Amino acid sequence: LFFELMDALVSKNLLSCLETGEKLAALPSRESLKAFCRYAAANIRHIFLIRQGLERLGSARVPEDGRDDVARYARSLAATFPRRALAVLDRTMLLVDRNVNPKLAVTDMVDSLYKLL
Repeated sequence: LFFELMDALVSKNLLSCLETGEKLAALPSRESLKAFCRYAAANIRHIFLIRQGLERLGSARVPEDGRDDVARYARSLAATFPRRALAVLDRTMLLVDRNVNPKLAVTDMVDSLYKLL
């Protein structure tokens, strides 16, 4: 779902982003949603490293099938996107921890990520 969301963000397709958000909100548990946020944060950190010119570090722990996608995202996104996106993901995890409705938390996350573009 992370790569689906990022593809939608990079293509600047808000409807596709929201559809992916619906899939995220439908995950079976809050722990699944928090695990997604942790996974997304790890991949965003890889994007940050690649943007800083540290390709070897940035792609070392990315699965083989996602390396090209992560490198493409790094080229396509603004330099400030990774830092701000990590803050958005942290906020989403905080909302989930505070027992906010997952659909509201995810929709807020998708909207915030889209605004960062």
